[in-house]
Amino acid sequence: MATTPKIEDISRILKHHLPVEYGAVLFGSRASGRARPGSDWDIGVLGPTPLGGEVVQTILDELDELPTLHSFDVVDLTTVPEYFRETAVRGAKKILPSVALDTFAKEMIMPANTQVDLTAFESALARLGEALAEAETELIRDAAIQRFEFTFELAWKTTMRVEQASGLESGASPRQVIKVAFKADWIDDNELWLTMLNDRNRTSHAYNRIVAEEIFDRLPEYRDALSGLLARLKRELEPPEKKNGDAFVED
Repeated sequence: MATTPKIEDISRILKHHLPVEYGAVLFGSRASGRARPGSDWDIGVLGPTPLGGEVVQTILDELDELPTLHSFDVVDLTTVPEYFRETAVRGAKKILPSVALDTFAKEMIMPANTQVDLTAFESALARLGEALAEAETELIRDAAIQRFEFTFELAWKTTMRVEQASGLESGASPRQVIKVAFKADWIDDNELWLTMLNDRNRTSHAYNRIVAEEIFDRLPEYRDALSGLLARLKRELEPPEKKNGDAFVED
């Protein structure tokens, strides 16, 4: 069994690298108590201005050196859309205090919603569509790739919760969740989803123009596939009587 990371070790690393005006929270399944043994540790940092990718990467590198097989994900909540930030801090556990986090004090003491909410995924998908509707420029391309990154994160984590709510043996990583969704016939294009997963992992290298252009060119396909997944999740969450409503028609 993998050794569980200690909050004090995480706090020590964050305190060493974050400016004094920055705070940090533990959010997601680890904060809500719904985590599986292999679930990621989602850490959100928040301050008055964007932190910068180099600092985030340095924190990740040190977290990965901890004596554990658990994986970490560090998100600068200053840079994400408001709906994502509000969802993340709801029910989050404070690791490092800050004035910026005090703004969300009310949300943090509220319990995380135990029902599966598709709103954040749907909103992110709509924003991705808006970016793709714009004429392509380098700025629009970068914005669209970032929105794809957020949308994909929300997509697989929302899908994981629907799988769990449906009694399926969901995994704790994007690849595992996608495999379960494929087996359940919620998605049907194996190659497209594997390519999408690979491109999501490549977004950290989107500063490379060739990589960015390759990913951007595939975004319309990804948007359509994600839209199909969203529709399937909505269907899965319908009450049984509504799902089967068309199956029985009285004369």
